[in-house]
Amino acid sequence: MASLVLELQREALNTQGSVGHLLRMAFVVARKLGVSEFERWVSSEMNGYKDADDLPEYRLLSGSVVARSCKLIQQRS
Repeated sequence: MASLVLELQREALNTQGSVGHLLRMAFVVARKLGVSEFERWVSSEMNGYKDADDLPEYRLLSGSVVARSCKLIQQRS
């Protein structure tokens, strides 16, 4: 198990690695170690949060929608 955790740490430091690969590795580690809360978090990050109430704060965005419209007038000759 230690080698899997060390591999996960190395992957986390790899600037060329993908987040998806890192999450899949983290899921395996969480499952093998029986860390169910971390396993649920990783699963939600990979597959989406099923309930909006479970969204972590860093997934919540606020803002305003701004739109501009331009009407073009064509002259007929």
